[in-house]
Amino acid sequence: MFWLMEGMCFLPTFLVIWSSCSFIVSYIISLFEHHVPPVFPYISDTGTHTPESGIFSIMIVISAFLGVATMYTRYKFVEKLNEATHTVNPRLNHITFYVGLIGCMGMCVVASFQVHKILLYILRILH
Repeated sequence: MFWLMEGMCFLPTFLVIWSSCSFIVSYIISLFEHHVPPVFPYISDTGTHTPESGIFSIMIVISAFLGVATMYTRYKFVEKLNEATHTVNPRLNHITFYVGLIGCMGMCVVASFQVHKILLYILRILH
């Protein structure tokens, strides 16, 4: 089973690099479109307008899928390691895997539904 893990060290590294690039790319696009101030903008402001919000959404969803792959790889690694050493409770391994999946699902929700669009939709319904 450890042969499977040999090439998987790129996943956490790529996850961090990709997630960082998603914020940087949306910031750069929103700077060029003059949607945010150049110094210390809010992260939520960099993904609210049309061109950068789509790119931000796509990149965060990809980050969520990379997070799921990283969680699964870690889950299987701890499971295989636990067969020989019995140091980690298997329930704890399951719980941490499911908490990671819920976090990645939350990232997909955040990427897909921007706050200002939801608030406008609710206001239109109430009005």
